[in-house]
Amino acid sequence: MPQLQTILGQLNQTFGTDDGLKRLVANKERFNPDAKLGSGLILDPNSPLASQYQAYLDNIPGSIAMTLKTVMRYALDQNPPTHVTFAWAPAYDYEITVWEVPDNTKTRGGITVLIKSPYPKAG
Repeated sequence: MPQLQTILGQLNQTFGTDDGLKRLVANKERFNPDAKLGSGLILDPNSPLASQYQAYLDNIPGSIAMTLKTVMRYALDQNPPTHVTFAWAPAYDYEITVWEVPDNTKTRGGITVLIKSPYPKAG
């Protein structure tokens, strides 16, 4: 789905750069468990893709949405904040796989989140 790939690219740019993480850390309350998934910090709410992205997020099952928010908040709470890479693949049902490589003395680690789901509805 081209729209989802475009959105994931923007998500990865934000969670994968120190500047992007600084902006997110300053607003990390938007990743609290009671916050709605879709913080408005990744995509401009007026962007043509924002409503499609929000519709996709609104259809993610609760356990997966909570896992996503928890991983994002965890990454932002680390010192220094941990980079996160997001990927999507088509699937019959919704699935999530998360793995983490910790920092070591020579390189930074990171978290990878693979989301599998049915194709989002085209809009």
